[in-house]
Amino acid sequence: YVQRFPDVTLDVHFVDSEQAHEKVLAGDLELAFLTLPPEGDERLTYLTVWNDPLVFVVAPFHPLAQRKQIQLQDLLEYPSLLPAAQTYTTQITLHAFEKYGLRPKITMSNNPLESIRMLVSIGLGWSVLPQTLLNRDLFQLAVNVELKRQLGIVWHPARTQSKAAQALIKLTQQSTTA
Repeated sequence: YVQRFPDVTLDVHFVDSEQAHEKVLAGDLELAFLTLPPEGDERLTYLTVWNDPLVFVVAPFHPLAQRKQIQLQDLLEYPSLLPAAQTYTTQITLHAFEKYGLRPKITMSNNPLESIRMLVSIGLGWSVLPQTLLNRDLFQLAVNVELKRQLGIVWHPARTQSKAAQALIKLTQQSTTA
């Protein structure tokens, strides 16, 4: 976008997805790239840019890393490290447990996923992280549940968009269909 439209100055804010979503709804932001909410707001327009698989992880030396196949119920025996409860990633994770009448033991919540990755890597518990964050310090568990979140763009269709925002939305739509 910046290469195609060099005269446009982007005003980028780095905030949590949930906060960005609220700012778009309130009209404080024209649009936002974010983790899309599990349940969208009918007043907004959403465009999925990509699906982001989520995986269950532990430190390589964690007792769960020695097991071949794991059920969600097995995770209840160990502490978990999840993002804050209001985050979409945690909502997706907890919903998977709730479908089976289960509730994980959340011992620590932390928002930056990089911080969670580090805490898991030193053995403080299991977590659910985007597959793209896997590294040699983490072991992916073979859990019988598939989780994913969607990353994309959201805007308010009732708000008049600037030409720059319209162009960004159009370019994003074209790149998702290409």
